Amino acid sequence: MDTQTGSSGTGLTKGSTVGILASTVVAAVSTLAITMVAYRGLSQDGDATKYADFMVFWALLFGVYGVVVGVQNEATRAVGTCARQVEEGRRVRPGPRVVWAALLLASATAGVLVVASPWWGPRLVPASMPGVVPAVAVGVILYAVYEFVLGSASGMRQWSVYSLMVSGDGVIRLLLVASVAFMGLGLLAFEVACVVATFFCLVLAVLFPRGRRVLVARGDVGWIRLLRNNLLSCVSSASTAILITAFPAIIKLTAGAESAAVLGGTITAISLTRSPILMPLQAFQGVAITAFLREQGNVFRLLLKPVMLLCVIGVPASALAGLVGPWAMGLLYGSAITAGPWTFVGLTLAAIPLAVVTLTGTAAVACNAHVWFSAGWFTAAVVASALLFLPVGLPTRVCVGLFTGPLVGMLIHLEGIRRTRDAAIMRATAVVLGQRGELRP
Repeated sequence: MDTQTGSSGTGLTKGSTVGILASTVVAAVSTLAITMVAYRGLSQDGDATKYADFMVFWALLFGVYGVVVGVQNEATRAVGTCARQVEEGRRVRPGPRVVWAALLLASATAGVLVVASPWWGPRLVPASMPGVVPAVAVGVILYAVYEFVLGSASGMRQWSVYSLMVSGDGVIRLLLVASVAFMGLGLLAFEVACVVATFFCLVLAVLFPRGRRVLVARGDVGWIRLLRNNLLSCVSSASTAILITAFPAIIKLTAGAESAAVLGGTITAISLTRSPILMPLQAFQGVAITAFLREQGNVFRLLLKPVMLLCVIGVPASALAGLVGPWAMGLLYGSAITAGPWTFVGLTLAAIPLAVVTLTGTAAVACNAHVWFSAGWFTAAVVASALLFLPVGLPTRVCVGLFTGPLVGMLIHLEGIRRTRDAAIMRATAVVLGQRGELRP
C-alpha cells in the first residue's frame, strides 16, 4: 500500500521510490521521442520549417504551463496538512476542495492568454493561428488540474497515482503525436494532440478509486487563504520557468553580436549539465514537501543532508564535465555549435545552487512561508537575468547569472523559513502560557 509510512513519514516504500524514478525516465524518453516523431512527420523534402514551428509551440506551451506548476506545491501542502491532522486524531474542519482553486486560477490565466493572443500568436505561432489559441487556453486549464492531481497525490502519499500521472502524460502524448504523424495530418493536429493528452491522462486517474479520492481532496485552509497561497506559488513557478524553461530565450535577447556557434553551444550545454540533477529532483518535490510537513521543527536538519550531497556530487561532476563535455557535444551535435571546458565547469557548478533553491523552496512551502517562497524565486530570476548584461563574454555572464541568482534566492528562502518557524514557536508558547494563566486560581 502507498500509505505505508516510512521512517521519514512520507509513506515511500522502496517500490514507490523505484516507481517515481521509472516514471520520470519514461516521461523524459517520451518527450525526446515526441520531438523525433514530429521531425519526421512535419519535415518534408528537407524543409524543417513546420518542425521549427512545432518546437516554438512546444516551448510556448510548456512555458505557459510553467505558470500553473505552482498549483502542485500548494496542493501538496494543503492536502498533506489536512491528512496529517486526521491521522493524528485532531478535530479537523476541512476546507474547500483544492481542485476548484486550481481551476479558477487556470481559467484566469487562460483568459489572459486569449485576450493577449493578437500579440503573441502572430509573433510565435503564425502558421497555427487562430486554432492554436483555444488549444493553448484549454491546455493551461487541463495542465493545472494535472498538477493539482500530482500535488494532492503527494499530500495523501498515494505514490502509485503520482507515478501513473507522471509517466501516463508523456506516454499518451507520444501515442497521440505518433497517431497524428501516421495519418499525415498537419501542424495544428500535432499541437492539439499535445494538449488533449493531458485530458486522457486525467480520465485515466478517474478510472481508479485512489485517483478519484485524490481529485476530491480538501485542504486545511479557507477559500481566500487557499487562493492566495496558490497565487503566490504560481508567481514562484513563473519565476522558476524564467530560470529553467525561458532562460535560453533571455540569453538570446542579450546575446548581441555573439556568434551562433557560441550561442547554440552555451544553450545546449545548459541543458546537458542541468538535466542529471534537476529531473530527479523535480520528480521528488512532492516527496520532499511531504517530509518537510511532518518534520517542520527540523527543517534545517532535513535540508542539510541533500544540500551536502549535492555539493559532494556536483563539485567533482563539474571537473568531469569540463573534461568530457566539449568532446560529448562534438560527438552528439557536430561542430556547428561549441562550448569550452570552462563553460561546462561553470554551468555544472551553477546547477548546484539551482538544485538547492528548489529544495529550500519546497521547504518554505511546507512551512507555510509562501511570501518568502515567491520572493526567493522572483529575486533569483531577476538577479540571474540582470547579470546577463555584464560586460564579459556570453558563457561567463551566463555562468555567473545562473550561479548567483539561485544563491540569492536560497538565502531568502532560508531567512523566511527561520522567521516563520520562530513566529510559530512564539505563538505556541503564548498559547501554553495563556492556558496556564487560566488554570491559576
